Amino acid sequence: MKSKPDISVLLPDDAALRARREALKAELRPGGPRRRRPVGTRRLLIAVAALLVLSGGAAVAAGVFSADDIAVGAGVGCYERPSLKASAAIYISAADPVAKCEKTWREGAMTGGESTEVPQLVACTAENRPVMVFPGTGDEVCERLGLVPLPSDYAPAGKAHANAHAALFELRSRGTPAPNSACPSPRAQADFARDQLADTYPDVPVTIEGSEPCAGGYAFAGEQSDRIGVTTVSRARGHAIYDARMWRRSIGEVQAVLDPIFGSPPRYRRVRETCLDPARFAAEARRALTRAGRDDVEVRVEDGDECVSLVAKYTMCCETTGSGADTRYLATVGTITRDRWRRDRREAKKWKKLREAAAEEEARGR
Repeated sequence: MKSKPDISVLLPDDAALRARREALKAELRPGGPRRRRPVGTRRLLIAVAALLVLSGGAAVAAGVFSADDIAVGAGVGCYERPSLKASAAIYISAADPVAKCEKTWREGAMTGGESTEVPQLVACTAENRPVMVFPGTGDEVCERLGLVPLPSDYAPAGKAHANAHAALFELRSRGTPAPNSACPSPRAQADFARDQLADTYPDVPVTIEGSEPCAGGYAFAGEQSDRIGVTTVSRARGHAIYDARMWRRSIGEVQAVLDPIFGSPPRYRRVRETCLDPARFAAEARRALTRAGRDDVEVRVEDGDECVSLVAKYTMCCETTGSGADTRYLATVGTITRDRWRRDRREAKKWKKLREAAAEEEARGR
């Protein structure tokens, strides 16, 4: 963002302003003196007025407003009518805001899902504001809303931000180069990112943000969010991120083993048709975990009623030594009484018949 000049030393003091105000009143008073003001004084007042405009941040009035003055990284809003209070579809980025909003209108997103004729659109903004696109024509739409037309140099900045956003999404989906390291090198992670983007987004810069020793992840960087930054963290934070990553990986391995037993729909079908013995059900889960080499997962039966319920679940145990590899996990088998199981079975059959009847009726109506 462009910095504003400090012009305080050029401005007149209060006494000078009062004297000029009184002189102006006398000049405009009917019958008052009509003496001619010296040329030098008029020039000074004009210069002060111009400086006051600049000091207020009105870059537009000074003719220097550009894409650097707006919040390109704040996104784009497509408004349903020319009002700042109207509903809007918000996008993180758009290289061409008007074209983006035309597509939104064409697909019916502005009219509740029904495609409609695309109105003429105008893109507006203001200093430190995002891009806002309204139905209408001409610059007067922006002026009525206290905004200004989108500057002519927006396209390169908008495209750079859109590319950076797409590149960031791609990098996050691919992961990091050293998932098994508690303190990966920021430089290595930046090199990995550049290599991953070489074929798709070679023009998006990748920089290292910060001076800590460990890489923490990817984020937008730059005043206009037009590049990818590798964030840096302390060693302590790096170890915490590593532990969380290892925990998620371990949970994924446990889920892959238990989903066929605990998960829907296989378990739902078994539980609905039979009052399964919770102890046998838990033993089946333990055998599956042993075959997968995950004897570290404890399987526990909850409550001690006669039948397995539909709330069987697995959660992380509260005991941990501070390392993701040493965290203990718990798979809990929920139970219900036999009477409750019978009621649930009757309800399930009733709802099944209602669904089948509704499907038949819908088929006949087609």
